[in-house]
Amino acid sequence: MNEPSHATLLSGSVLEWAVRPIERKDICAQDNVSFVRSVGTTRWEQFVYESTIPLRDRDEDGSAPFEYPFFCRRSGKRLALLGQTYEISKAIEDDLIRKTFVLRMRRVTIAVDPLVKALVEKPTVYSLSYAYARAPAYGTALKNVIFYGEDLGNAGIFREIIPLLTFASCGLRRASGGTQLLKISSSGKLSFTLRNDSTLVEIERILGYLRDNGYLKGALLDEES
Repeated sequence: MNEPSHATLLSGSVLEWAVRPIERKDICAQDNVSFVRSVGTTRWEQFVYESTIPLRDRDEDGSAPFEYPFFCRRSGKRLALLGQTYEISKAIEDDLIRKTFVLRMRRVTIAVDPLVKALVEKPTVYSLSYAYARAPAYGTALKNVIFYGEDLGNAGIFREIIPLLTFASCGLRRASGGTQLLKISSSGKLSFTLRNDSTLVEIERILGYLRDNGYLKGALLDEES
């Protein structure tokens, strides 16, 4: 199976297994998961998950087994796992936890609030294209706000209000221009549009940036947070 022929939205999470570094054989330990390929020189790998039940509404008229491609990136005890919808990746995640990782895998938190404020105060190679925040300073009068733009950090109104906000998710793009590369949330969720294998190279760079700057934190005990 070669790289995707059309753009596909992938959604999933960053997970952590406390026991030991995660190996490919851990992901393929069950008969319903098959390894497809490694993606170039990156740590990304593609797999196929077979389900006895449909995981998307549009598959309900089909017959089992239902096949769902998904992508993983292993880094020590951490694993990024993404499928074509969040529901698909969550079903795969739950199956792996139940059968292989035995409830010792948890979602990693991402320090979105410090990240957003740092990117505004001291711009880097990435800029903000989207931000969602809670507004506790305003009580019940204003609970949540959402921002969209090519470079939110350059908008005066955004810079003025951020001290009063707590950011829960954001979107990143290259400061030099282009489309949004990755959307992340404080609960460890990720989403991005996979156009070709080069997209995964870009996402790997961003994950490295988040790791190296301390924005990937300890695992959540509550998987639904």
